[in-house]
Amino acid sequence: MYSRRISEIWQIYSREMIFGAVLFMLTIVCCYASQYINATLFDSIITPLQNIFNIGLCCMGAVLIFAHSDGMRFRKSWAWSLTIWGILDLTCMVLDVGFGIPLLALGSQPMSSMALLICNLLGWLLTLYPTEILRPGWISFRRVCYQLLPMIAVVIIDEMTESIDLSILIALYPVLLVFMVSSHIRAYRIWCEQNYSTMQDIDVQSIVRILLILVAICGVFFYMCISNSPTRVFTQQFLLSILIVYGTEQILFRRDPWAHMTIHEIESEIEAIEQSEESVDTAPQKAVPLSPERQKKIAVLEKWMKTDKPYLNPAMKVTDIQCVLSINRTYVSQLLRDAYGKTFYQYINSYRVEEAKQQMNAQPKLSMQAVADSCGFSSRRLFYQVFTRETGLTPSQWRDSQGGEVNGYHCEFKTKNAP
Repeated sequence: MYSRRISEIWQIYSREMIFGAVLFMLTIVCCYASQYINATLFDSIITPLQNIFNIGLCCMGAVLIFAHSDGMRFRKSWAWSLTIWGILDLTCMVLDVGFGIPLLALGSQPMSSMALLICNLLGWLLTLYPTEILRPGWISFRRVCYQLLPMIAVVIIDEMTESIDLSILIALYPVLLVFMVSSHIRAYRIWCEQNYSTMQDIDVQSIVRILLILVAICGVFFYMCISNSPTRVFTQQFLLSILIVYGTEQILFRRDPWAHMTIHEIESEIEAIEQSEESVDTAPQKAVPLSPERQKKIAVLEKWMKTDKPYLNPAMKVTDIQCVLSINRTYVSQLLRDAYGKTFYQYINSYRVEEAKQQMNAQPKLSMQAVADSCGFSSRRLFYQVFTRETGLTPSQWRDSQGGEVNGYHCEFKTKNAP
């Protein structure tokens, strides 16, 4: 069970794990190299310049996202996060430089309780976007209070008691927030696979990378709370620059997978997935007997797939099957899971892989890009990923193993209940 889950995680998130390793090494190198710069230089020049640069990035990113929000809530959440971050950062900088009121520690200055509180609030702002894309409508005034009030209470206690130092506990709070967001990732991915035949521009990978950057920032923030080294602020500002630029670029080109659903429908489906996670596992399920009525539905579905080949459309959605079988979306997902042990995404891509095999056998010199385009894959990268997962070989390796022999086209799937 655990080995299968680990294998599944590696197949899906291998690139993100490499990204996280590179990010970790970059953070360590940044901390180590910056130790050789004079603290006075940090306080007077480097840190203020980094603040100004990030404030500028926040303003540019917010304007760009607002101009292309297209009514999408997750884009607006990122734009508002950048806007509030930029305003608060600018206010703290003006108060510190212009009026000598250091709300936030700059350079090698020690962190006060107020600075810890502001840093936690700013960090919370950065979790709004991933929360909104993973669980639209989840953020409410009540839940915000649940998230922020404990941290505010700890900061107040730390400020009032001189004998107890709670700064480390405060520093760990952003990690808890990131963990709460990441707990929704698997349910989101399963839901996408139940509703879409391609993960193009709605995949979870970019969200995982943003969360990895947030984890790195949280680690540096923890270092800020236990050390007065100027490297702490330098490294964090550097990571923030990466996060703002990468997050803005990814969000601009991201589709809204929830566009056709109401908030109530989203909450109902996600809660159902989380409450019965094993029943929606992407791994094959145990055989479930199909009633005569459901077997008829499967027969109609298979005939439609073989005759009309709707899977050749990269934008095919579960609602297309819903219309053909005259059943609701949830029933379609359950039917595919019981009959084939597959999500909608896996089921459709199985047909696409078989179509690709036919084309590579019939036309051995056809380019892989042409095969991917003609078989309904939204990108060459996705074609390689799906084909390798289905066959254990890359498309090139599979074609070489066939030796150019033209075989008949067989795109048939036996249900688990078949003899």
